[in-house]
Amino acid sequence: MKNNFKFFLLVLMIYIAIPVVIMANEATNFTPLQDNERFAFSLDNVLDNEGRAHWNMTLYAIKDNDTDSVSELFRWQAVRWWDIQFTYDLRKSFFVDNSFLRSGSRAQARSLYMANGVTGEIRGLIADVGSESIRVSKDGRFVVFQGSAGTGHVNIFLFCVESETIVGEFEWRPNSPEWFHIEGWNLRRFYNFFRIYATANKGIIYMIAELKPETSVLETVWIVWDTIETPEQQPVWLDINEEGDWQDDVILQHRNPNIRLRR
Repeated sequence: MKNNFKFFLLVLMIYIAIPVVIMANEATNFTPLQDNERFAFSLDNVLDNEGRAHWNMTLYAIKDNDTDSVSELFRWQAVRWWDIQFTYDLRKSFFVDNSFLRSGSRAQARSLYMANGVTGEIRGLIADVGSESIRVSKDGRFVVFQGSAGTGHVNIFLFCVESETIVGEFEWRPNSPEWFHIEGWNLRRFYNFFRIYATANKGIIYMIAELKPETSVLETVWIVWDTIETPEQQPVWLDINEEGDWQDDVILQHRNPNIRLRR
């Protein structure tokens, strides 16, 4: 009996010492971060059994910002890699499940999840955030995502993470010339507010709006034609693909080898 008890304690000690690696998307918990740890991630592009490509995410704990001290927390199959984002302290992660809904289908799930490093909990937040990119505030309190959109308007939803409810819906219909052909609406986050870019011609920015979640105010703050003072002048076009202060830290985090690990 004593030997069996000692064996049980040995197995328990080994189990506690080894981080839990979760392979399936049914995970709800992982080992919480310690006070001196923060998140990092890596990506793998894979094909499923039906030849459909998707990205798998692995989330890690980094101790004392030392990338040589890495512990694997869990893996999630089929994510939208460009929507992986973190809070300013890198202790909460948000990601969109991009799994195919059924065998033989090209339709995909687009559910938003949050991994809370403090509690070690993975929680589903929004069942469908649409096919366009989303943004989460740097403090992790709010999410913005797109609803319906056309060449002259876009609907933006504001979601509160704490209450798990949509707390605002906004239609941005900027006053622009009829010949403006807007091809896309791009969301970005900056400090305590979000920006929406109306773009065309492979990323040329026509107009910018800002959404302040604390006050639920959406307003147009920049139009390209406001940059000219005389008919002879050319407008100052902004390019969303170039380096500049219109690129938020989500993009920069994906380029940071200390946050997106190459493994």
